Amino acid sequence: MGDARLRDTRAPAADPNISGVWQVRGAGLRIVPTAGGDPPWKPWAEKVFRDRAEDEKKGVTRWDPTGACYGSGVPRIFTAGYLTEIIQTEDAIVWIYESQHVWRIIHMNTKMPARLENHIRGYSVGHWEGDTLVVETAGLSRKGQIDERGTMMTDNTRVIERIRKVGNQLENNFTIIDPTAYDKPWEARRQFNYVGGQGQRVAEYVCEENNRNVPGPDGKFITVIK
Repeated sequence: MGDARLRDTRAPAADPNISGVWQVRGAGLRIVPTAGGDPPWKPWAEKVFRDRAEDEKKGVTRWDPTGACYGSGVPRIFTAGYLTEIIQTEDAIVWIYESQHVWRIIHMNTKMPARLENHIRGYSVGHWEGDTLVVETAGLSRKGQIDERGTMMTDNTRVIERIRKVGNQLENNFTIIDPTAYDKPWEARRQFNYVGGQGQRVAEYVCEENNRNVPGPDGKFITVIK
């Protein structure tokens, strides 16, 4: 017979169905709280962010995972202005991003492993609550970043996504939890338009030479990981 609770969390065969090709709305360099303003930084995390912004004004290159061909992690990849394709099955949802050939696997109807190694995109588990896909991502690495402006994350960062299809759009309301870098969890949002019906397809993106951060105006490479 199996576990009734497990069966109830499985996605219906056809609906909701989030498979297809999607385009982010409002791609941007920063992820800001839904409520506006800045994230609820710990003082040290805010200082790192502000110092980075000042260095970049001076042309000093700081660590960026994409500059080292690591690719963007969670949640930074949500903001990439490239196409993304979702392939949905009962036991896994595969999220393919045109940007940097990044991909995620959301493992469905299973528990988060007790022990995880830290990676840029972490490890994701998901389940359905009615028409909403709930995803938890843990095992994220401090080498990743919340967004392209370098908003801090640590090895303790977790992200909870609540993804819901509304017509031809996806709404991804996500919560960033990291007691090391932030005083409290904070929420942000990204929306995606369905473009698969327009013949859009994920295209090739090449970043295979293990390039490092580009030099500043003085021609020097400066890579900093904090």
